[in-house]
Amino acid sequence: MGGTALKTGGADVPTMMAALFGTLMLASCTEMVISRVLHLARRVITPLVSGVVVMIIGLSLIQVGLTSIGGGYSAMADHTFGAPKNLLLAGIVLGLIIILNRQRNPYLRIASLVIAMAAGYLAAWLLDMLPANTAPADSSLIMVPTPLYYGLGIDWNLLLPLMLVL
Repeated sequence: MGGTALKTGGADVPTMMAALFGTLMLASCTEMVISRVLHLARRVITPLVSGVVVMIIGLSLIQVGLTSIGGGYSAMADHTFGAPKNLLLAGIVLGLIIILNRQRNPYLRIASLVIAMAAGYLAAWLLDMLPANTAPADSSLIMVPTPLYYGLGIDWNLLLPLMLVL
């Protein structure tokens, strides 16, 4: 939303990133203010309402999940969507999540998603499904990020929409 509006306005990538980071930081103050009075909305936001919202979000993600299971949009483009490799990888991850969630150990249940993603990454590596090394030759294994690399800026046209979205 915000990046598209800035790009349409002719901003380059560093300017867009700076404007988005700064505007999002300012808009996040809205959440801090709302958090102080949100407990007053308990009569309106009942468990039924929040349950319906969570269900709608989950239902809207079904298409994304099925696309990812089949191999994603790149697999659609090169006509390998639903290839056995993709389905096997998705099955490994999903199966491991289900198995770990059925364990008695609460730490395994909590960490099931992270463990399954790590196992899926390892399985993708073993199945030779990872892209070739795209890192620059002079990059090190561990790099320290530069804080505020793009700087900070505020786009006043994006402030109200981002305050409403957050």
